[in-house]
Amino acid sequence: MQCSNCTVGRTLPAPEAGLEYYKDNARNDDLFTHRAPIYKKFAEEILTHLDILHSSKGRLLDFGCGGGFVVEAAMQHGYYAQGIEPNLAMCSWCAERGLDVTSKNIDQLASENAPYDVIIFSSVLEHLENPFETLQSCLRILAPGGVIVIAQASYAGLLPRLFPWGWYGWQPKEHFWHFSPTSLRKLCQRCNLQEIALIRGSLHHPWFVKGNLDVLIGRNLAALLARLGNAWGMGDNNYLLAKKI
Repeated sequence: MQCSNCTVGRTLPAPEAGLEYYKDNARNDDLFTHRAPIYKKFAEEILTHLDILHSSKGRLLDFGCGGGFVVEAAMQHGYYAQGIEPNLAMCSWCAERGLDVTSKNIDQLASENAPYDVIIFSSVLEHLENPFETLQSCLRILAPGGVIVIAQASYAGLLPRLFPWGWYGWQPKEHFWHFSPTSLRKLCQRCNLQEIALIRGSLHHPWFVKGNLDVLIGRNLAALLARLGNAWGMGDNNYLLAKKI
């Protein structure tokens, strides 16, 4: 279902994937560990946009950090970086790599840490039952003038518009919400955040050379549409940077 005012999409009936679903999820663990190069590429893109639009360094928190790739990239870019992640297996994997990742909640972080200069949400908001409440909670630990970065799949891209059944951004069993550039902007306005920039990009759509004919046609058509959409400013991924007023 789509809101006629803000254009956010909502999965009905709502998914059953609450917080407990992510605390012990072998499928997600495998995605992070076996597809690390893809996640590292996305992490580097986020930090590159952040460096261009918000050059000052400081304390950075990646909310729902998964395998810790954004935390790792942020450290390399000169930030003091931490992550928060409910999956204990991922927390342990990050610790083994020397990353500061915790399963603590926002209230605990607020009482134990100084305010953050940057908070990142990378492919997280769609998994939350109430992303507005989560953003509001995180604003309590964001320093005045601090920056929120949202990296989010966009159903308004060329690929999902023309070939929706070939777009992996639709995950109705896990995603409560589905975002467009307009709905992301409306969400930030509701949180009293001042937009810095919204940049259109692309999710990962590789060319396929193996598989049956249906797979080759479908996957490569999706890859072609994703590249055309990205070139025409209609990519299926958004990077929104906004400042706490």
